[in-house]
Amino acid sequence: MAGATCYMHKAVEKRDHLSRKAKRPGITIGELSSRAGVSRATVAHYVALGLLPPPTKTARNMAYYDPECVERIALIRELQRRRRLPLTAIKELLDKQGPEALQRIVAETKQMERFVEGWLSGSPRRTVAREELLAASGLEPAELEELERMGLLVRAADGRYDSVSEDIAVAVGRMRREGLTDELGFEVGDIDMYTRAIERFVEREIEFFNRRVLGRVSQRKARALVLAALEGAERLWVAVRRRVLLQALEAAGGVAGQPARRMRR
Repeated sequence: MAGATCYMHKAVEKRDHLSRKAKRPGITIGELSSRAGVSRATVAHYVALGLLPPPTKTARNMAYYDPECVERIALIRELQRRRRLPLTAIKELLDKQGPEALQRIVAETKQMERFVEGWLSGSPRRTVAREELLAASGLEPAELEELERMGLLVRAADGRYDSVSEDIAVAVGRMRREGLTDELGFEVGDIDMYTRAIERFVEREIEFFNRRVLGRVSQRKARALVLAALEGAERLWVAVRRRVLLQALEAAGGVAGQPARRMRR
């Protein structure tokens, strides 16, 4: 009899606990941080910045958050990490266009990424076999493998390389044939300095573009701006590099008989 009474008492306690939980005005910060996969400090930071609505306080040490904050945090992280948007820009979007704007912009940027990928890969997408790439570039198999380890050459499931890999291998092969070889201390791995510099540049470039375009123009206009930036930036990169090299040579002692002049900073 005592056992049955104890069982009934526990059942009532469990029922009361579930009832109280169902009547809560939201979820706790612990539940929110767990569901969203962020720390409590991040939640508090987002609230302080106005990215999340403040919680509802029911007691001095008890506050509840809107369950929709879980999705809001996921969208903020998506825009911040993958789209390179700073939190200040995300806050501006929220203030001007409302929470629904974040979901729309994430969807639009995914479509834009597919467009950019298609443009960069070329149409139709050309692929080459390993033997073809070795013949076209003149590289040794070990050199090709080194470029692949560096992530510069990419192969699909069928083992064929994409057109960007072909361009890189051919360019490196030409540099090797012109004399930039191991005998003079030039190694294939040295190309990593280009990769590191361009990675930093591209990260800044994406952040710069997204901050000024996302949520401000139509998707059609955004696509036109992306295309203009892609085509223009490639030509600009080459031209600016030439200018910087000329300035460096002039600063070092003059070019084509011209007196050296100090580089602008």
